Amino acid sequence: IKWYQKDRQLNQKLGILLQEIYKAFGWQPRLVAPLVGRYIYQSMKKEKKRLDAGWTFEPETCLEKNKVAHIEEAEKKTDQLSGLKGAEGRSETSIFHDVSYSR
Repeated sequence: IKWYQKDRQLNQKLGILLQEIYKAFGWQPRLVAPLVGRYIYQSMKKEKKRLDAGWTFEPETCLEKNKVAHIEEAEKKTDQLSGLKGAEGRSETSIFHDVSYSR
């Protein structure tokens, strides 16, 4: 709640939420909340300093393929390999010119 002191509406909502948590879970949150709150507050201050200094975090890009994508990729490689092996002796069209040539 301390972090949002300037935002009255959000501060009030968080206060109400904290009271509801106290009612729902009893005395345990009353013991833990101040400690966890301090930790989170300090973490938010550190993060704000980093961001103000220009630090950014870009997560590593991860590309996952499903079974169909793996099959299509394997078929494409097979087609490329068979095209290279069987290209001798037949005429092909260049992708840059409409001219046929023989190998």
